[in-house]
This record gives sequence, structure tokens and C-alpha cells, in this order.
Amino acid sequence: MHWLLLLHLHLYFILWLLFTFSYHQATMRRTLIAMQGNRNVINKAKFFYNDIYKVVLPESHRFPMEKYRMVREGLQKHFEVDQRVEFLPSPLASSSELKTTHCPKYVDRYITGQMTPLEIRRVGFPWSISNVQRSTSSVGGTVAAMRAVCEGECYIAGHCAGGTHHAF
Repeated sequence: MHWLLLLHLHLYFILWLLFTFSYHQATMRRTLIAMQGNRNVINKAKFFYNDIYKVVLPESHRFPMEKYRMVREGLQKHFEVDQRVEFLPSPLASSSELKTTHCPKYVDRYITGQMTPLEIRRVGFPWSISNVQRSTSSVGGTVAAMRAVCEGECYIAGHCAGGTHHAF
């Protein structure tokens, strides 16, 4: 009986993937046609990074903070001769940007270091001003990547970061 349920779930997942792929493929095609007039945008990519903000963690901590710097450096090395690819430090998300999605009181407590011990534990990182910068730059870089594409600055954008955005 369980295998039948798994089979159905698997088939639904495959159908969802096919639909999603077809939808995104059509959307990409329409976007490319709409952007044909500006070839510089189509051929440009922006990647944001936030590994410039260091969070000191205990040696026993399981989060691989340096991994994100290494990913960024690997990408930069791969694209170093390609003038179409740009790497930029992530901007810090503003308090008002964070409050569009998260509880304003929590955002204020997080930014000012007034979180409860339970909240700090749930975040998974000790509170520090460097962690606030790392977290807000993690969100800020993702928002900046989205804006770069939506405002027509480039066709592809991404954020080479992870993990610390879970503070929010």
C-alpha cells in the first residue's frame, strides 16, 4: 500500500516538474524576445557576495562559513576573463525591507541585540554586530540580485551566500 502512495506522489512530482519546466521555458523565451533590443542586458550577469562580513563561530560549530567565500572565489576565477560577469559586495537590507516580511518587533530585537535566549538558539548563531551585518547582507544580496534582473541591468543575477539569512 505504501509503495502505491509513493508511486502516485512520484508521478505527481514528475508531472509538476514537466509543467514547471515548460512554463519557465516559455517565460524565458518571452523574456528573451522582449529584451532583444538591449543585447548588453542579455549578455550580462551579476553575482552578489557577503563573505566580507565575518562571523566568529566556535570551532565545534557545524556551519561551514568559509564555504561561501570559496564558492565566490571559484566563480570569480572561472569568470575572471569574462567582462560580462560582475561580482559585487551585497548591500545590507534595511530594517524597513526586513519588516515587509518579518515581525517588526523581532527585526528590531535582532538588530539591537535584544533577542531572547530561545530566539538566539533558534537562529543557530551567537548574536554579534558582525552577524547582523552578515544576515542583513545575505538578505540584501538576494534582493539586489532580484532588482538587477527586474530593473533590466542584467539577464542573470545571483547571490553567493547562504545560511545566515535564517536569522530572518
